[in-house]
Amino acid sequence: MNENTLRDALAARGRSLYERGYAHGSSGNLSVRLPDGILVTPTGSSLGRLDPARLAKVAPDGTPVSGDPPSKEAFLHLAMYAARPAAQAIVHLHCTCAVAVSCLVHVDPRNVLPPRHNQMREERQVIAKLAVGLASPGDVLMLESGSTILHFAQQLAASAKDLTVVTPSPYVAVALAHNPSITVILCPGTLNAREGTVLGPETVGFLEQFNANLAFVGSSGITVDGLNETLTGMAIVKRAILARARRRVALLDHSKFNQPSLAVAGALSDLNTLVTDQAPDGELASALNRAGVRVILPGS
Repeated sequence: MNENTLRDALAARGRSLYERGYAHGSSGNLSVRLPDGILVTPTGSSLGRLDPARLAKVAPDGTPVSGDPPSKEAFLHLAMYAARPAAQAIVHLHCTCAVAVSCLVHVDPRNVLPPRHNQMREERQVIAKLAVGLASPGDVLMLESGSTILHFAQQLAASAKDLTVVTPSPYVAVALAHNPSITVILCPGTLNAREGTVLGPETVGFLEQFNANLAFVGSSGITVDGLNETLTGMAIVKRAILARARRRVALLDHSKFNQPSLAVAGALSDLNTLVTDQAPDGELASALNRAGVRVILPGS
């Protein structure tokens, strides 16, 4: 490939990564090797909006040659090319799961990424996009943990402004931290690495210090009895979150309908809104209606 073709390809790859949620804001940087140096993304640039003509060209000694000022990580790219002569391109991302895992301890090194995040992915993304419109600038939010909540946090990071968010989940905190207008408050507690959240009395006591306009929670399941959880510790934290918010929203895909678990974390009457991808039916639909829960669906 000639240099112009490489410029176009680098911009296209950056846009693809950004649109798939692997980069947010101005995080991450890309480069490709040239015979006389490297092309690297400019400092402060978004991978979703790279201009091929403005990519930074840097000489092997680190001297900028042309284009916008290079990423401050250009030295790292040059060092990696020097150490790996066969490498032709480098992708350096701060994607949510990778960064969150780097903040955790005691994870199983053979299985560090939660597989549930990629289950029902399309449905959860639909739910997350619907829920974003419920938050307004200046709101204080409480976000629980879980895969759907993480999708929601990624959507907030991409589009929301001027929020304060309290969360027990380091995954959620890292996703939100990509947006500089969102103030993130991470709860203390005992880490449950599998669930990607902190739990325990310290977490509950910390949550009780705050008041929120909105709480967003997930759940292992929802039945006529309410929100269900497989872990009692998570049920206790959920109850604390619901108790501190003026309005309470559950984000649940249809696979959670009529799925009882060990602990009931809250009654249906504790909710104001359910955002989901398919309409509940039968006894669950009737129970939600009796409890006055508004159900938000795609197209509604």
